[in-house]
Amino acid sequence: MLEIGQTQLTLRHYADAAAAYDRAIELAPNQSLGYAGRVETEWMSSGSLDAAAKLIAKLPKRDDENTVGLQYRQVLYRRDFNAALRILGRTRVKEFLLLHIEQAFLPKELLVADAYALRGNASAARQSYEAARVLLESAIAKRPDDASLHSALGLTLAGLGDKARAIEEATRAVELLPLAKDALSGAERVADLAKVLARCGEKQQAIERLQSLLAMPSLVSPAVLELDPAWDPLRGEEAFRALLQ
Repeated sequence: MLEIGQTQLTLRHYADAAAAYDRAIELAPNQSLGYAGRVETEWMSSGSLDAAAKLIAKLPKRDDENTVGLQYRQVLYRRDFNAALRILGRTRVKEFLLLHIEQAFLPKELLVADAYALRGNASAARQSYEAARVLLESAIAKRPDDASLHSALGLTLAGLGDKARAIEEATRAVELLPLAKDALSGAERVADLAKVLARCGEKQQAIERLQSLLAMPSLVSPAVLELDPAWDPLRGEEAFRALLQ
């Protein structure tokens, strides 16, 4: 049921996705993946944080990446960055591999850095971005063809203000995992590239990537674009506002 739910979700068939994830929860109420998909469905379809909160409250009380990831994204979307830091500060989870229910590799240090940056604490953000960079460069040395690592490094370098290297790494991720090879995970790499481009000031290029993602199966939707602070650099652009309609 989880695979059916994910397929329907990326097709933006939200009612069918919700039904599949509800069934997955019914079959395995102690597993967090069904809840993750169901919450993602609420975020993508209506953008209702209240509906998502009710589902998150039903999660099994575990310190695992799915539970923590959902809690983190919920408060991030509420723009409660202090709460995001508290959630990350108390978890033992070190790596988030399914933060958007699809292949990724995001060290906790990167999420902490983003929360500090959004809160306006540049010094603490830079320290955490540097820690993430060291971890990711070490991981890439061992797994140079892992696209998710290059995406994460691109996001990290964008946070550090290294525009050229950030775009290079995020572009490398797309090259390593093109849409033709893996439509779902490949789309996530394109979304990460769009985030890097947005943060680096390449607004038109970022919007073009988002336009393409909205025209194909992906985990990008107008509601998520409205919620996610990652897209704040684009909010003044008329072309971006048109994507929210």
